[in-house]
Amino acid sequence: MEFLYPWILSGIIPFIILLFLLKKLEKKRYLDIPTGIIVQRISGFKEFFRKSGKVLWILIAVSLIIALARPQGVSELEKFGVEGRIIVLSVDLSTSMSNTSYSRTGRSSVDVIKELSLEFVKKRATTDLVGITAYGGKILGRQYGEAAIIVFPTSEYAQLEASIKLLKPYMLGSYTSIGEGILLSILSLIDQNSLHDINIETLVKSIEDEDKAYALQIIKKLGRFKNRIIVLFTDGKNNAGIEPKYPLWLAKMLGIKVYFAALESTGETGLSEEEQARQKSLLIEGVSETGGKYFETGVMEQCREFYEEIDRLETARLEFSGFEVKKDFYFWPAVSALILIIIAIILENIFPRIQ
Repeated sequence: MEFLYPWILSGIIPFIILLFLLKKLEKKRYLDIPTGIIVQRISGFKEFFRKSGKVLWILIAVSLIIALARPQGVSELEKFGVEGRIIVLSVDLSTSMSNTSYSRTGRSSVDVIKELSLEFVKKRATTDLVGITAYGGKILGRQYGEAAIIVFPTSEYAQLEASIKLLKPYMLGSYTSIGEGILLSILSLIDQNSLHDINIETLVKSIEDEDKAYALQIIKKLGRFKNRIIVLFTDGKNNAGIEPKYPLWLAKMLGIKVYFAALESTGETGLSEEEQARQKSLLIEGVSETGGKYFETGVMEQCREFYEEIDRLETARLEFSGFEVKKDFYFWPAVSALILIIIAIILENIFPRIQ
C-alpha cells in the first residue's frame, strides 16, 4: 500500500491537535457556568449517542484526508514473455527476381517469396516481432551496393503485409548486394536509440579492417543479443556492395543468427565460376558460424520447407520489460466518510427528538 499524495496525510496530526485544544476550551467554558441549577442525569443510552457524534466527525475527517491522499495497492514487479523471436526478412530485389523459370506455377521468384513470407509472417506475428529489408545494386562493384529497411521489427501484421506487397524487382537496382542486405538487417535489429550513436560509415570500414577497432567497441557497448534472427533470400551472387563475410562476422559477434536461402542463379552475375564457388564456400562457413543454416534449392516453392524449419528451430523465450500494476483504493475511505456523515446527521437530528 502506498499513497499518491502522502503529504496530505500530515493534515491528520494538526487536525487531532486542534480537536484536543477545542475540547480543552469547551471544558473551561462549562466550568464558568454557574452550577446552581440541578441537571437531571442523562440516561446511558442518550449519553452514548451524545459522545459518539463527536467521534464520528473525527472519523469522517480522517477518512476524507486518507481518500484525498489517494491510497493505492501496488503489485510486485512482474515479467511476462512469449515464445517468439525478433526476425528480419531480407529479400533480393535484383532484376533476376522477375524470372519465372524456377517456379512450378510459372510465377516470378519475387512473387513466390512474397507469398511464402506473408504466410510465415501471418503465422508468427502474434508472437514474433518481424522486420523487412531489401537489397539490390545499381552497378557492378564494391561501392554500388544498395539496401533499404522497409519496416523495423513490429508485430503489426497489417503493416508487414503492406510492406511485403510493395516489394518489386528493380526497386534497388539490377545487381545483388547480399552483404549490404545482411548489414542493414543487423542495423534494423539494433535498438533505434542505440543506432543513433553508431557512425555507420565508420562501422562498415571497421569490419573490413584488420584490427576492427571501432566495430569491437560497438560490439562491447551493445553486448550479445538473444533471439535475433536474419532470414535472407537470394537467387544470385554478390556482385555489388560489401563482401558478405564481413557483416556475417558482425552478426556472429552480436549473437545474431543468419539463415540463408539461395536459389540457383537465374541471370548473369558478372562473376567467374571460381569467384562464385569461393563466395558460396565463404557464405556457408559464415552462416554456420552465426548458428544459422544455409539452404539451397532449385525450385522456389521448396523455400516453404526453409521457413518451416526456421519456425521449428527457433522457439526461444522472449521476455519483455516488467511493469507495476496499481489499483486505487480512495473509493473505500470516501464511501466510509459518506456513510459516517449520514449516521452523524441521523444521530444529531433524529435521536435528540426521542424523549
